[in-house]
Amino acid sequence: MCLDFRLLDTCSNRLYGVGVSKLGLYDDVVTSLQKAILHPSAWSRAFRLIDEAVGIHGSTTVLAAGERTTDVRIFAFWYYDRGIRQFELENLYFKDYYDIDERIPRVRRIPENKVVHIKDLYTASELKRSAAYNEAMAICNGQDSLHVRLAGPNDTRITWVPNDPTDREGWSTGKLALMRRLFPHLHHAIWAEHTLNGAGILTSTLADLLGATGLGIIQLDGRGRIFDINDRGKRLLRNRETIYDRHGFLHAKRRLEDVKLQKLISRAIPSRGSVGYGGTTTFNRWPKPPLLTQIHPIQAQEEDPRTWSVAALVVISDLPGRPEIDQGVVAQTLNFTGMESRVAVMLAEGKTVPLIAEELGRKESTIRHHVKRMFTKHNLSRQTELIDLVRAIAGAPRTET
Repeated sequence: MCLDFRLLDTCSNRLYGVGVSKLGLYDDVVTSLQKAILHPSAWSRAFRLIDEAVGIHGSTTVLAAGERTTDVRIFAFWYYDRGIRQFELENLYFKDYYDIDERIPRVRRIPENKVVHIKDLYTASELKRSAAYNEAMAICNGQDSLHVRLAGPNDTRITWVPNDPTDREGWSTGKLALMRRLFPHLHHAIWAEHTLNGAGILTSTLADLLGATGLGIIQLDGRGRIFDINDRGKRLLRNRETIYDRHGFLHAKRRLEDVKLQKLISRAIPSRGSVGYGGTTTFNRWPKPPLLTQIHPIQAQEEDPRTWSVAALVVISDLPGRPEIDQGVVAQTLNFTGMESRVAVMLAEGKTVPLIAEELGRKESTIRHHVKRMFTKHNLSRQTELIDLVRAIAGAPRTET
């Protein structure tokens, strides 16, 4: 899965009402978000600039996992207004409103990258009587807010809620266009910060990061060549399981994954004078859990001369393990052939048809033929339906014969 969203170009920005002055502010926002990955104190400035650029009364950001109320885990909940984190309002919401907020289970079902207005998350009667909407959202300037869900690996997700517009234009086309441009950068920064925070190495210098043991750390210079690397990164390259060193440059083993990797590296290390953009992708290691790979542009020189040549930082971490899907159980339960069950399991693990074809050494048309046969057997019409069907039996006990 690659989380590298396509950005609108300058012409389309002007077409949709995003002026040149906003574009300059947009670059400032992106730079601040990238700085916040290694320096959490920069989040305040980043969110202040977002408020100014988009024209909103602050925003709420939630990083969570789990879909059902009983298994939801919240890793981060931030409400910033004009760059100031509103701790008291965060605590008030969780104490008095979270458990009774009717929109919460509906927010979890918002399709990825779709922008939804808050009033569409409540019924007509709830808008009249909901304490969460009429009290909490009134206090937080959120009664005209928007919601967008940005998916992460496995069942994790980021929900971003930009609050009410600050002017009479409301949610104009220009505001929405600029806001959508920020999605990938906000998504990347939050995930990257969460990864480094989980490893306990935030606020470290670039040189100190090389001492991280749980992460693979690879530093790239301005030409994209490997400048320095820590022990975990060296093991990953030596094993050539997913990535490797080709004449001093970082490459992925599988062709399609390498295409994504090279695109992310080129965006993080642009031509001189341009703003670099961070990005995230994953490397599959079937049957092991995949590797989350985040690439951060390094645009400001630190005091340590050892890092002055570093232009980008590659951080590789293990994704949490997921339930193993037994191919034999899938075949027996769903009446699939051996190849069909193998393809079905690989789809359920998040692999695309082209990647499955590459790994199995088959043509894409052959893989799609197997998928169509599985559709026919269970009267399905979309891959998501097949994936849900296979995941539903993940972890089922093996039938004894």
